[in-house]
Amino acid sequence: MKKWEKLSDLRNYRIRATRGYTYTGEFISAANNKKLNVVFSTNDEINFRMMFKNRIDILVIGSVAGYSLLQRKFDSSLMHSVDFNRKPLVSFTNHILFPKKILNLNS
Repeated sequence: MKKWEKLSDLRNYRIRATRGYTYTGEFISAANNKKLNVVFSTNDEINFRMMFKNRIDILVIGSVAGYSLLQRKFDSSLMHSVDFNRKPLVSFTNHILFPKKILNLNS
């Protein structure tokens, strides 16, 4: 797939996304307004199966979660048929929280 800069660059692709995941408002709006061809499903494994059957062009899933699912549920030869685009659809920071009572993590 060619490099994309804005969501409208993806309008000619069949896209599958998973219900319950966090997407940008722009992505949801484009899907709801039919500016993107997006089908929402409830299962990532089904989404991958659709991709392997050439029924979709793009699967929206995080690269770590996607490759983890591929390793656990699919033949290893299929992993080489999947690539991910390095431009994120959405980006988050992660944080870890500790109770104030933990003063020294090394003990």
